[in-house]
Amino acid sequence: MIFGPRDQFFNRFAALLRYAPGVFPLAAGKARLAPVYVGDVASAFMRTLEDPASYDQRYDLCGPHEYTLEELVKYTAKLAGLRRKVISLGNRLSMLQAFFLEMVPGKPFSLDNYHSLQTVGTCKNDGLARLGIEKTPLESIVPTYISGRHERARF
Repeated sequence: MIFGPRDQFFNRFAALLRYAPGVFPLAAGKARLAPVYVGDVASAFMRTLEDPASYDQRYDLCGPHEYTLEELVKYTAKLAGLRRKVISLGNRLSMLQAFFLEMVPGKPFSLDNYHSLQTVGTCKNDGLARLGIEKTPLESIVPTYISGRHERARF
């Protein structure tokens, strides 16, 4: 999962949390992710383009820490200043939620999202370290665009 100022992860959850009436049912909340900063991904692309030894190689790109989806959504709510109880749904309810939300305009969550969360979103082989790139923790970036200060500064 790649994050950055205009991402479709933290921004989407912040928007969804704003509409939640105090309780936020979360599909696949126990899914494990290691979000990687878009700037680190761009650096990896640049380094591999400039190094012929990297051709035909595979690089797993992940951030420095692993989280559950539930932890990330709770963190987003905290940054957005929203008091929401995040409830992680089991597999059947998660799939049912995905089925119905897939039909909502804007598709806030789909069966494809549900299925992608069934695979581990973490890395066994550290591609960023292989490329000599220091990983950027999400805690140093996400607050700059979710906390609301960034959004109000545009006005």
